[in-house]
Amino acid sequence: MNTSQKNHPKSLRVFFATEMWERYGFYVIQTLLALYLAKHFNWNDKDIYALVGSFTALTYVSPVLGGWVADKLLGQKRTIITGGVILFCCYLLLGFIDSNHALLCSLAGISVGTGLFKPNISSLLGNEYPNDSNQRENGFTIFYMGITLGIIFGCTFPSQLNFYFGWSMSFISASIGMLLGLLVFILGI
Repeated sequence: MNTSQKNHPKSLRVFFATEMWERYGFYVIQTLLALYLAKHFNWNDKDIYALVGSFTALTYVSPVLGGWVADKLLGQKRTIITGGVILFCCYLLLGFIDSNHALLCSLAGISVGTGLFKPNISSLLGNEYPNDSNQRENGFTIFYMGITLGIIFGCTFPSQLNFYFGWSMSFISASIGMLLGLLVFILGI
């Protein structure tokens, strides 16, 4: 093992893999949502743009709530697990639903789950390094590589699944990815 690996906490691998799978699931939704609404639900462009925009905005605002829940109620690890379970269930629901109401509930759950998950895993990684550590920045660079890998897979792989197996399989792949991420996290911590 080289010197730079010795200076990183072992949990970096766990956080890398967990976040990679969470980002995979999120980008499955981001990549396919507008097409799904247009082709499967036959929504008009105006409504699609409104929903995709609202979903994206709520997803990026919800980490404020997730940080508060972790600080005041559950702690970081339990908040991450709670967010992951919500994401798993909502991705799975998207794979089996066929109603506007269930679609909206699922997307709302994904916003909440992402809000609980996203800020806390980054904070947990930051807590693993001493404040004066020279390796902290390198560790976050490695962590962001996991995020990028999840985004790449989430933007490419689900379209192929959709082409060969349909919408359901694309969304179920997001739930499988989230389940893998949860297992890595729970077993790794």
